[in-house]
Parts: sequence; structure tokens; C-alpha cells
Amino acid sequence: MSTGTTRRILYGAVAVFIASAIVTLVQHRQFEIPILMAHGAQVAVGGLIMVRRPGNTIGLALVAAGAIWGVMGALIITAESLDEAGHLGAAAWATLLAAVPAPLMIWVIGAIWLLFPDGRPNSPRDRTLLLGSGVLAVLLTFVAVIGTPQALPESKA
Repeated sequence: MSTGTTRRILYGAVAVFIASAIVTLVQHRQFEIPILMAHGAQVAVGGLIMVRRPGNTIGLALVAAGAIWGVMGALIITAESLDEAGHLGAAAWATLLAAVPAPLMIWVIGAIWLLFPDGRPNSPRDRTLLLGSGVLAVLLTFVAVIGTPQALPESKA
């Protein structure tokens, strides 16, 4: 990957993360600040790896994971706000949008462990595990995409 492409990906991910942090904080959900800081750290560390070691895929994975987890968190907070305002249909759609990338993001976090430290699988078994789990993550994401959003009633317990 060229230096220009690396920087564009990094700047885009930082912009997406900042936008998701603003959406979360504007809705006065201060309890999310530690989570935002953790995802911001993922983006920052991944960005450093991308700049210092452009061929290492762990940096790209960390940047992507931090940015998309931030967006997912903002969507969940938005769904909660919409639910509190009585907009159950919109809350269900926001929840569905937050659920779509979840299997892929969980796979990315797991893949980081298998790619550590140099950004390549350490053995053929790791490569097979990455491929198999990646196919499963794509299938689960497809299932989430074709899912129908449903608003769940509050429990009376």
C-alpha cells in the first residue's frame, strides 16, 4: 500500500471516529467516554503502526476496528435516544445498522491476535483459521443485512 493511500485511510478513519464521538457526546451519554477513549486508542496505535510500518496489516486492522466500533457505539446510543423519545421503528433500524458490522469487527479483533507481531499468519494452521473464521464472519454479516429490525418491548420485571 502506498504512503498516500495509507494516509487517506488513516485520515478517513480518524474523521469517522471523531464524528461518532461527537454523536455520542452530543446525546449526553458521558458513561460512554471510557469506551470512546479505548476505541480512540485503537485508532491512534493503529495509525502509528500504519505510518511507521506501512506493510503491517495490524495497523490497518486496529484503525478499522477502532473507527467502526466507535460508529457502532454511536448507533446504539442513538437507538437508545430514539427509543426514549418513542420512535421505536427508527430505534430498531439504528440497532440493526449497529449489528451489521459486528461479526466482521469481532473477526478483525481475533485476526489481530493471529497476525501478531509482523502482520502475517505465523503458521498454515493460523492461515486456515483466519480464512475459515473470515468466511463465517461474512456469512453472519450477510444474515444481519437481510434481518428485519424489530423493536423489543421493555421488560416489566
